[in-house]
Amino acid sequence: LSTLQNTGIERERERERERGERERERERERERERERERERRREREREREREREERGGGEIRERKRKRRERERERERDREREREREEREEREKREEREREREREREKREGGGDQRVEEKRREREREREREREREREREREREERERETRDIESDIERDRDDRRVECESERERERERERERERERERRERERERERERRERERERGERERERERERERGERERRERERRDERKGVILRGENRRGRRRTRYAETLQSNHMFFPPRSSTRPSLFHASRPFVHSHPTPTTPTSSSLQQHCAFMGLQIELQLMIAFIRLLSPTPLLSLSLALRLKLELVCALEVCLPTQINSVPLPSQVSRCASRARALRQIEGDFLVDSAIKYFEHVPS
Repeated sequence: LSTLQNTGIERERERERERGERERERERERERERERERERRREREREREREREERGGGEIRERKRKRRERERERERDREREREREEREEREKREEREREREREREKREGGGDQRVEEKRREREREREREREREREREREREERERETRDIESDIERDRDDRRVECESERERERERERERERERERRERERERERERRERERERGERERERERERERGERERRERERRDERKGVILRGENRRGRRRTRYAETLQSNHMFFPPRSSTRPSLFHASRPFVHSHPTPTTPTSSSLQQHCAFMGLQIELQLMIAFIRLLSPTPLLSLSLALRLKLELVCALEVCLPTQINSVPLPSQVSRCASRARALRQIEGDFLVDSAIKYFEHVPS
Protein backbone atom coordinates (compact mmCIF):
# COMPACT_ATOMS: atom_id res chain seq x y z
CA LEU A 1 0.00 0.00 0.00
CA SER A 2 2.75 2.40 0.93
CA THR A 3 4.53 1.53 -2.29
CA LEU A 4 1.40 2.36 -4.28
CA GLN A 5 0.94 5.59 -2.33
CA ASN A 6 4.53 6.59 -2.96
CA THR A 7 4.14 5.77 -6.64
CA GLY A 8 1.01 7.91 -6.85
CA ILE A 9 2.71 10.78 -5.10
CA GLU A 10 5.66 10.44 -7.41
CA ARG A 11 3.41 10.49 -10.48
CA GLU A 12 1.60 13.52 -9.17
CA ARG A 13 4.86 15.32 -8.62
CA GLU A 14 5.96 14.32 -12.10
CA ARG A 15 2.77 15.72 -13.62
CA GLU A 16 3.21 18.87 -11.59
CA ARG A 17 6.71 19.26 -12.91
CA GLU A 18 5.52 18.71 -16.45
CA ARG A 19 2.75 21.25 -16.03
CA GLY A 20 5.27 23.76 -14.63
CA GLU A 21 7.60 23.01 -17.53
CA ARG A 22 4.81 23.55 -20.05
CA GLU A 23 3.76 26.73 -18.28
CA ARG A 24 7.30 28.05 -18.36
CA GLU A 25 7.54 27.11 -22.01
CA ARG A 26 4.36 29.02 -22.79
CA GLU A 27 5.69 32.00 -20.82
CA ARG A 28 8.92 31.89 -22.82
CA GLU A 29 6.86 31.70 -25.99
CA ARG A 30 4.83 34.73 -24.96
CA GLU A 31 8.04 36.60 -24.13
CA ARG A 32 9.49 35.76 -27.52
CA GLU A 33 6.27 36.96 -29.14
CA ARG A 34 6.43 40.23 -27.21
CA GLU A 35 10.04 40.62 -28.28
CA ARG A 36 9.10 40.07 -31.91
CA GLU A 37 6.29 42.64 -31.57
CA ARG A 38 8.73 45.16 -30.11
CA GLU A 39 11.12 44.42 -32.95
CA ARG A 40 8.35 45.00 -35.48
CA ARG A 41 7.45 48.30 -33.80
CA ARG A 42 11.08 49.37 -33.90
CA GLU A 43 11.22 48.37 -37.55
CA ARG A 44 8.12 50.42 -38.32
CA GLU A 45 9.64 53.35 -36.45
CA ARG A 46 12.84 53.00 -38.49
CA GLU A 47 10.72 52.87 -41.62
CA ARG A 48 8.97 56.05 -40.69
CA GLU A 49 12.30 57.68 -39.90
CA ARG A 50 13.73 56.58 -43.24
CA GLU A 51 10.61 57.87 -44.91
CA ARG A 52 11.10 61.25 -43.31
CA GLU A 53 14.74 61.25 -44.34
CA GLU A 54 14.02 60.21 -47.90
CA ARG A 55 11.97 62.71 -49.85
CA GLY A 56 14.54 62.25 -52.56
CA GLY A 57 14.43 61.24 -56.22
CA GLY A 58 12.78 58.15 -57.71
CA GLU A 59 15.99 56.18 -57.94
CA ILE A 60 16.85 56.77 -54.29
CA ARG A 61 13.34 55.75 -53.26
CA GLU A 62 13.61 52.59 -55.33
CA ARG A 63 16.91 51.66 -53.71
CA LYS A 64 15.45 52.26 -50.28
CA ARG A 65 12.36 50.22 -51.11
CA LYS A 66 14.53 47.32 -52.22
CA ARG A 67 16.58 47.66 -49.06
CA ARG A 68 13.39 47.51 -46.99
CA GLU A 69 12.32 44.42 -48.93
CA ARG A 70 15.64 42.76 -48.20
CA GLU A 71 15.31 43.71 -44.53
CA ARG A 72 11.85 42.17 -44.37
CA GLU A 73 13.07 39.06 -46.14
CA ARG A 74 15.91 38.69 -43.65
CA GLU A 75 13.42 39.20 -40.84
CA ARG A 76 11.24 36.41 -42.25
CA ASP A 77 14.31 34.18 -42.55
CA ARG A 78 15.15 34.85 -38.92
CA GLU A 79 11.55 34.11 -37.99
CA ARG A 80 11.65 30.78 -39.86
CA GLU A 81 14.96 29.97 -38.21
CA ARG A 82 13.47 30.66 -34.79
CA GLU A 83 10.48 28.46 -35.62
CA ARG A 84 12.75 25.67 -36.77
CA GLU A 85 14.76 25.91 -33.57
CA GLU A 86 11.60 25.91 -31.50
CA ARG A 87 10.28 22.90 -33.38
CA GLU A 88 13.52 21.01 -32.87
CA GLU A 89 13.49 21.94 -29.22
CA ARG A 90 9.90 20.79 -28.91
CA GLU A 91 10.66 17.50 -30.62
CA LYS A 92 13.57 16.97 -28.29
CA ARG A 93 11.37 17.73 -25.34
CA GLU A 94 8.75 15.27 -26.53
CA GLU A 95 11.41 12.69 -27.03
CA ARG A 96 12.61 13.24 -23.50
CA GLU A 97 9.03 12.92 -22.23
CA ARG A 98 8.59 9.66 -24.10
CA GLU A 99 11.84 8.46 -22.67
CA ARG A 100 10.67 9.32 -19.18
CA GLU A 101 7.40 7.51 -19.81
CA ARG A 102 9.21 4.40 -20.85
CA GLU A 103 11.36 4.62 -17.75
CA ARG A 104 8.29 5.01 -15.59
CA GLU A 105 6.60 2.05 -17.19
CA LYS A 106 9.64 -0.04 -16.56
CA ARG A 107 9.74 1.00 -12.93
CA GLU A 108 6.06 0.60 -12.32
CA GLY A 109 5.49 -2.63 -14.18
CA GLY A 110 1.86 -3.92 -14.11
CA GLY A 111 -0.51 -5.40 -16.58
CA ASP A 112 -0.83 -4.72 -20.24
CA GLN A 113 -4.12 -2.98 -19.76
CA ARG A 114 -2.64 -0.36 -17.54
CA VAL A 115 0.32 0.13 -19.87
CA GLU A 116 -2.05 0.54 -22.78
CA GLU A 117 -4.10 3.02 -20.81
CA LYS A 118 -1.02 5.05 -20.04
CA ARG A 119 0.09 4.93 -23.63
CA ARG A 120 -3.27 6.17 -24.83
CA GLU A 121 -3.17 8.89 -22.22
CA ARG A 122 0.20 9.95 -23.47
CA GLU A 123 -1.03 9.85 -27.03
CA ARG A 124 -3.97 12.04 -26.16
CA GLU A 125 -1.67 14.43 -24.35
CA ARG A 126 0.64 14.60 -27.35
CA GLU A 127 -2.34 15.10 -29.61
CA ARG A 128 -3.49 18.01 -27.45
CA GLU A 129 -0.02 19.43 -27.51
CA ARG A 130 0.11 19.15 -31.27
CA GLU A 131 -3.30 20.80 -31.46
CA ARG A 132 -2.05 23.64 -29.29
CA GLU A 133 1.01 23.87 -31.49
CA ARG A 134 -1.14 24.07 -34.60
CA GLU A 135 -3.24 26.70 -32.89
CA ARG A 136 -0.13 28.70 -32.08
CA GLU A 137 1.03 28.27 -35.67
CA ARG A 138 -2.30 29.52 -36.96
CA GLU A 139 -2.14 32.48 -34.60
CA ARG A 140 1.39 33.22 -35.69
CA GLU A 141 0.42 33.06 -39.35
CA GLU A 142 -2.54 35.25 -38.63
CA ARG A 143 -0.31 37.76 -36.92
CA GLU A 144 2.18 37.66 -39.78
CA ARG A 145 -0.61 38.17 -42.26
CA GLU A 146 -1.88 41.11 -40.27
CA THR A 147 1.65 42.44 -40.04
CA ARG A 148 2.08 42.14 -43.81
CA ASP A 149 -1.24 43.86 -44.35
CA ILE A 150 -0.21 46.63 -42.01
CA GLU A 151 3.15 46.96 -43.75
CA SER A 152 1.41 47.04 -47.13
CA ASP A 153 -0.92 49.74 -45.84
CA ILE A 154 2.04 51.66 -44.47
CA GLU A 155 3.88 51.32 -47.77
CA ARG A 156 0.82 52.41 -49.71
CA ASP A 157 0.25 55.34 -47.38
CA ARG A 158 3.90 56.24 -47.72
CA ASP A 159 3.66 56.17 -51.49
CA ASP A 160 0.51 58.26 -51.38
CA ARG A 161 2.14 60.76 -49.05
CA ARG A 162 5.23 60.86 -51.23
CA VAL A 163 3.16 61.52 -54.33
CA GLU A 164 1.19 64.15 -52.44
CA CYS A 165 4.40 65.71 -51.14
CA GLU A 166 5.87 65.74 -54.63
CA SER A 167 2.71 67.39 -55.96
CA GLU A 168 2.75 69.91 -53.12
CA ARG A 169 6.42 70.67 -53.70
CA GLU A 170 5.76 71.10 -57.40
CA ARG A 171 2.87 73.45 -56.64
CA GLU A 172 5.08 75.33 -54.20
CA ARG A 173 7.82 75.62 -56.82
CA GLU A 174 5.27 76.89 -59.32
CA ARG A 175 4.01 79.43 -56.80
CA GLU A 176 7.62 80.48 -56.12
CA ARG A 177 8.26 80.89 -59.84
CA GLU A 178 5.08 82.94 -60.12
CA ARG A 179 6.19 85.12 -57.20
CA GLU A 180 9.61 85.49 -58.82
CA ARG A 181 8.03 86.56 -62.11
CA GLU A 182 5.83 89.01 -60.21
CA ARG A 183 8.87 90.43 -58.40
CA GLU A 184 10.73 90.78 -61.69
CA ARG A 185 7.72 92.48 -63.27
CA ARG A 186 7.44 94.91 -60.36
CA GLU A 187 11.18 95.52 -60.52
CA ARG A 188 10.97 96.27 -64.23
CA GLU A 189 8.07 98.64 -63.60
CA ARG A 190 10.00 100.38 -60.82
CA GLU A 191 13.03 100.61 -63.12
CA ARG A 192 10.93 102.11 -65.90
CA GLU A 193 9.37 104.52 -63.41
CA ARG A 194 12.82 105.51 -62.13
CA GLU A 195 14.06 106.03 -65.71
CA ARG A 196 10.96 108.08 -66.53
CA ARG A 197 11.43 110.25 -63.43
CA GLU A 198 15.13 110.59 -64.26
CA ARG A 199 14.32 111.67 -67.81
CA GLU A 200 11.74 114.13 -66.54
CA ARG A 201 14.23 115.46 -63.99
CA GLU A 202 16.94 115.80 -66.64
CA ARG A 203 14.46 117.46 -68.99
CA GLY A 204 13.43 119.84 -66.22
CA GLU A 205 17.10 120.52 -65.46
CA ARG A 206 17.77 121.25 -69.11
CA GLU A 207 14.72 123.50 -69.27
CA ARG A 208 15.80 125.33 -66.13
CA GLU A 209 19.35 125.57 -67.45
CA ARG A 210 18.11 127.01 -70.74
CA GLU A 211 15.90 129.39 -68.81
CA ARG A 212 18.85 130.46 -66.68
CA GLU A 213 20.95 130.85 -69.81
CA ARG A 214 18.26 133.01 -71.39
CA GLU A 215 17.97 135.10 -68.23
CA ARG A 216 21.74 135.40 -67.97
CA GLY A 217 22.00 136.42 -71.65
CA GLU A 218 19.20 138.93 -71.14
CA ARG A 219 20.90 140.35 -68.07
CA GLU A 220 24.23 140.56 -69.87
CA ARG A 221 22.58 142.18 -72.87
CA ARG A 222 20.83 144.74 -70.66
CA GLU A 223 24.07 145.32 -68.76
CA ARG A 224 25.97 145.84 -72.01
CA GLU A 225 23.30 148.24 -73.21
CA ARG A 226 23.43 150.19 -69.94
CA ARG A 227 27.23 150.24 -70.02
CA ASP A 228 27.30 151.32 -73.66
CA GLU A 229 24.74 153.98 -72.92
CA ARG A 230 26.89 155.28 -70.05
CA LYS A 231 29.92 155.40 -72.30
CA GLY A 232 27.93 156.87 -75.18
CA VAL A 233 29.03 154.19 -77.64
CA ILE A 234 26.75 153.62 -80.59
CA LEU A 235 26.71 149.96 -81.59
CA ARG A 236 26.68 148.96 -85.18
CA GLY A 237 25.21 145.68 -86.41
CA GLU A 238 23.23 144.95 -83.20
CA ASN A 239 19.47 144.69 -82.73
CA ARG A 240 17.24 143.84 -79.78
CA ARG A 241 17.78 140.10 -80.25
CA GLY A 242 21.50 140.41 -79.47
CA ARG A 243 23.21 139.61 -82.77
CA ARG A 244 26.97 139.77 -83.16
CA ARG A 245 28.54 143.07 -82.21
CA THR A 246 30.96 144.67 -84.63
CA ARG A 247 34.46 144.12 -83.41
CA TYR A 248 36.69 147.09 -82.69
CA ALA A 249 39.42 145.67 -84.88
CA GLU A 250 37.14 145.97 -87.91
CA THR A 251 36.33 149.51 -86.83
CA LEU A 252 40.02 150.37 -86.60
CA GLN A 253 40.69 149.06 -90.09
CA SER A 254 38.00 151.33 -91.50
CA ASN A 255 39.25 154.54 -89.81
CA HIS A 256 42.41 156.60 -90.24
CA MET A 257 41.67 159.45 -87.88
CA PHE A 258 41.20 159.29 -84.11
CA PHE A 259 40.34 162.84 -83.11
CA PRO A 260 36.79 164.13 -83.45
CA PRO A 261 36.15 167.86 -84.05
CA ARG A 262 35.83 170.27 -81.10
CA SER A 263 32.77 172.06 -82.48
CA SER A 264 30.51 172.25 -85.43
CA THR A 265 32.70 174.99 -87.00
CA ARG A 266 35.80 172.75 -87.07
CA PRO A 267 36.24 170.33 -89.98
CA SER A 268 36.13 166.69 -88.99
CA LEU A 269 39.21 164.55 -89.30
CA PHE A 270 37.20 161.32 -89.03
CA HIS A 271 35.81 158.93 -91.58
CA ALA A 272 32.02 158.88 -91.84
CA SER A 273 31.78 155.26 -90.54
CA ARG A 274 33.47 155.96 -87.17
CA PRO A 275 31.21 154.32 -84.51
CA PHE A 276 32.04 156.30 -81.36
CA VAL A 277 31.01 159.87 -82.16
CA HIS A 278 29.90 161.67 -78.96
CA SER A 279 26.80 163.62 -80.04
CA HIS A 280 28.73 165.56 -82.73
CA PRO A 281 27.23 166.64 -86.03
CA THR A 282 27.84 164.63 -89.15
CA PRO A 283 31.56 164.69 -90.08
CA THR A 284 32.67 166.50 -93.20
CA THR A 285 35.55 166.09 -95.62
CA PRO A 286 38.87 167.84 -94.68
CA THR A 287 39.62 171.13 -96.56
CA SER A 288 43.34 170.62 -97.02
CA SER A 289 45.23 167.54 -98.10
CA SER A 290 48.32 168.60 -96.12
CA LEU A 291 46.19 169.02 -93.01
CA GLN A 292 44.72 165.58 -93.53
CA GLN A 293 48.15 164.02 -93.99
CA HIS A 294 49.54 165.76 -90.91
CA CYS A 295 46.60 164.60 -88.78
CA ALA A 296 46.99 161.10 -90.11
CA PHE A 297 50.65 161.13 -89.18
CA MET A 298 49.90 162.31 -85.63
CA GLY A 299 47.14 159.75 -85.28
CA LEU A 300 49.42 156.92 -86.40
CA GLN A 301 52.12 158.10 -84.03
CA ILE A 302 49.76 158.10 -81.06
CA GLU A 303 48.40 154.73 -82.13
CA LEU A 304 51.92 153.30 -82.23
CA GLN A 305 52.68 154.64 -78.75
CA LEU A 306 49.42 153.15 -77.43
CA MET A 307 50.14 149.78 -79.04
CA ILE A 308 53.59 149.66 -77.42
CA ALA A 309 52.05 150.51 -74.06
CA PHE A 310 49.40 147.82 -74.37
CA ILE A 311 51.89 145.19 -75.46
CA ARG A 312 53.82 145.97 -72.27
CA LEU A 313 50.63 145.77 -70.26
CA LEU A 314 49.54 142.48 -71.83
CA SER A 315 52.90 140.71 -71.59
CA PRO A 316 52.55 139.63 -67.90
CA THR A 317 48.98 138.42 -68.53
CA PRO A 318 48.92 136.54 -71.87
CA LEU A 319 45.47 135.09 -71.19
CA LEU A 320 43.75 138.47 -71.61
CA SER A 321 41.89 138.70 -74.90
CA LEU A 322 43.13 141.04 -77.61
CA SER A 323 39.62 142.40 -78.11
CA LEU A 324 39.69 143.72 -74.53
CA ALA A 325 42.96 145.52 -75.20
CA LEU A 326 41.66 147.00 -78.47
CA ARG A 327 38.46 148.13 -76.79
CA LEU A 328 40.39 149.91 -74.01
CA LYS A 329 42.74 151.40 -76.55
CA LEU A 330 39.86 153.08 -78.35
CA GLU A 331 38.49 154.36 -75.06
CA LEU A 332 41.88 155.91 -74.30
CA VAL A 333 41.93 157.52 -77.72
CA CYS A 334 38.52 158.98 -76.92
CA ALA A 335 40.07 160.36 -73.74
CA LEU A 336 42.91 161.92 -75.75
CA GLU A 337 40.57 163.78 -78.04
CA VAL A 338 39.44 166.20 -75.31
CA CYS A 339 42.93 167.39 -74.47
CA LEU A 340 44.47 167.90 -77.93
CA PRO A 341 45.12 171.57 -78.91
CA THR A 342 43.42 173.42 -81.69
CA GLN A 343 46.63 173.95 -83.63
CA ILE A 344 47.89 170.82 -85.34
CA ASN A 345 51.62 171.53 -84.84
CA SER A 346 51.41 172.23 -81.11
CA VAL A 347 51.83 169.73 -78.28
CA PRO A 348 49.44 168.97 -75.39
CA LEU A 349 49.64 171.21 -72.33
CA PRO A 350 50.01 169.73 -68.82
CA SER A 351 46.49 170.88 -67.95
CA GLN A 352 45.17 169.03 -70.98
CA VAL A 353 47.02 165.83 -69.99
CA SER A 354 45.51 166.19 -66.52
CA ARG A 355 42.05 166.34 -68.09
CA CYS A 356 42.97 163.23 -70.09
CA ALA A 357 43.92 161.42 -66.86
CA SER A 358 40.62 162.52 -65.31
CA ARG A 359 38.77 161.05 -68.27
CA ALA A 360 40.66 157.79 -67.84
CA ARG A 361 39.68 157.74 -64.13
CA ALA A 362 36.05 158.21 -65.16
CA LEU A 363 36.43 155.25 -67.50
CA ARG A 364 37.80 153.24 -64.60
CA GLN A 365 34.64 153.86 -62.59
CA ILE A 366 32.64 152.42 -65.48
CA GLU A 367 34.87 149.47 -66.40
CA GLY A 368 36.78 148.68 -63.23
CA ASP A 369 39.72 147.27 -65.24
CA PHE A 370 43.29 147.23 -64.02
CA LEU A 371 44.30 148.19 -67.58
CA VAL A 372 42.65 151.56 -67.04
CA ASP A 373 44.78 152.03 -63.90
CA SER A 374 47.86 151.35 -65.98
CA ALA A 375 46.60 153.76 -68.64
CA ILE A 376 46.24 156.48 -66.00
CA LYS A 377 49.93 156.07 -65.15
CA TYR A 378 50.71 156.10 -68.86
CA PHE A 379 48.91 159.40 -69.45
CA GLU A 380 50.79 160.99 -66.60
CA HIS A 381 53.99 160.47 -68.63
CA VAL A 382 52.64 161.56 -72.01
CA PRO A 383 54.10 165.14 -71.93
CA SER A 384 57.62 163.86 -71.40
